[in-house]
Amino acid sequence: IDTSADGLMFTRVLPASLRARLEQPDSIVVDVADMDKLGVVLGDRPRINGHAVEVVGTLTGLRTLGGVNILTSLETAGRIQPGGLADERVAYYVVRLRDGANALDAQRRLNAQGREHGFQVWTRDEFAKVVTRYWLFDTGAGLAVLFLSVVVSLTGAVITSQTLMGAVAGSASEYAALQALGIGMAALRRVVIEQAAWIGASGLLLGIAGAAAALWMASRNDVPIAVEALPSLACALLVLGISMTSGWAAVRALRQADPASLLRLANDDLAAENPDMTFVTAALGVIDSETGEGSMALAGHDAPYILSAAGVRVAEGLAINPALGVMDGLSYSATGFTLAPGESLILYTDGIPEAEDAGHHFYGRTRFEAALMAHCADEPAAVRAGVLNSLAGFTQGALPADDVTLLVLRFG
Repeated sequence: IDTSADGLMFTRVLPASLRARLEQPDSIVVDVADMDKLGVVLGDRPRINGHAVEVVGTLTGLRTLGGVNILTSLETAGRIQPGGLADERVAYYVVRLRDGANALDAQRRLNAQGREHGFQVWTRDEFAKVVTRYWLFDTGAGLAVLFLSVVVSLTGAVITSQTLMGAVAGSASEYAALQALGIGMAALRRVVIEQAAWIGASGLLLGIAGAAAALWMASRNDVPIAVEALPSLACALLVLGISMTSGWAAVRALRQADPASLLRLANDDLAAENPDMTFVTAALGVIDSETGEGSMALAGHDAPYILSAAGVRVAEGLAINPALGVMDGLSYSATGFTLAPGESLILYTDGIPEAEDAGHHFYGRTRFEAALMAHCADEPAAVRAGVLNSLAGFTQGALPADDVTLLVLRFG
């Protein structure tokens, strides 16, 4: 470097007194963190390219990846380099413009000459970007860091999503119970996304603590590190983005919290102390009030009807599972269905079609379906009332042999 008092190189890290020492022939300055690597101490006279030099000082801020930076005067460097003083090749010059000079105009004029003589002029900011791109994309160290960052990000996303999905799947019965109590899928999604947000915030705090510890260790070992606001913000957003993306991926596990999960729990509880093998039939379903999409699990229960202005039909394709309480460990499954706007789901107990009149004749499904069809355009309350009135007119006060339960659910 230029050792004169107005020299521009390393003005921030090289004190004026230490710069003056470099005017001594064959003197060098090294980073204090590289002393052990070089095996020298202050005042030693090591050899570079067979030329003896003297370590006249140390400083901090010169460390680099892999190699060692050594500061010396232009004259000493000329003697050390293999080409000797006749080799006038220079990697770059640092120039300060006069006060009031237009940097972009000077750059344009110098670059015009550079195209003829083989050099290029950069501003300070441009040079910083060029160096950054070089270390990131043109060196193995930079590419390794980028590759590691991508791997860590993808691994973090997978681990976070799998952790959330495992937590949701592990609480499937609780989510099923919440659904059975009428908690909508949208509310459950918000719970999972909120969990993801808390995980992201916790990870961000841990990351800040880890970064602070790394910066402290770097300062203790004289490793220069520059932390800028924009990259730090980008990293923070990346952490939160990974968590939120993982949360949305984990929402898929909510589909495992279907009614069948709750029926499995109920069956095991009922079968635990049931020597008489009494059983319960049940129909448990969940429906999205916004889309009409639902899921239903039947445990020995009759399939529901679907009522519309076009007619009444049995909901087809619903799996019929064993009744509850017969034996523990039974498997249950739920089947999806969709109601169109204006359609009604009719759930009932078999006490309706099996109701008898005084002559022990069954009410039957034909009368039941006819009563439903007679009120297909009515509101749910009117449909229920119409069926129960039809049933009462048929039984004529005969005592019911079984319970009579009717649920009418209209979508849209």
